[in-house]
Amino acid sequence: MVLSGPFALLALLLVAAGASEAIRPEPVVGGLHGVGLYRVGLPVSRWAVRLGAIGECLLGVAALFSSSRPVAVLVALSFLSFAAFIAAALRRSGSVSSCGCFGADESPPTPLHLVIDLALLGLAIAAAAHGALPLRVFVVRHPALSVPFLAFVCLATWFVYLSVTTLPQLAALIRDGERREV
Repeated sequence: MVLSGPFALLALLLVAAGASEAIRPEPVVGGLHGVGLYRVGLPVSRWAVRLGAIGECLLGVAALFSSSRPVAVLVALSFLSFAAFIAAALRRSGSVSSCGCFGADESPPTPLHLVIDLALLGLAIAAAAHGALPLRVFVVRHPALSVPFLAFVCLATWFVYLSVTTLPQLAALIRDGERREV
């Protein structure tokens, strides 16, 4: 039961990011080009990114309705790939202007983003190892906790979204403002 909220958070992040990236794949395509994935033969076209984003969204939906070990392992592998991408983007400092998360144009990869992805990976591994109740089962079994539970999951999802999209933009604006003052 303890991992039900975090697993629902992971599922909602996959749904939101996958849907956004399917609609706006260009930032992801740019990020993948920036880390050089095309050089190793991986497809980085808009349609390849769209297909991957749809898969990401469908995995999130599956995770909302089932927290089986295979689904949890796939969620963990997704967050492992996200963390690996951010680590590669950070190593190529300056060549990736946006990670493309949630279809955002101006979300440069940051060390905080890597830490968040690694923390989310840890939650996914814990859910795969110990299990978590799927969202619908949690709501049925614990109706009195459903409203605060759902509110917490949605608020935490929004917080993670802001941390990887808006916070880097805000930090860049502050940095640019400090440079102009000098």
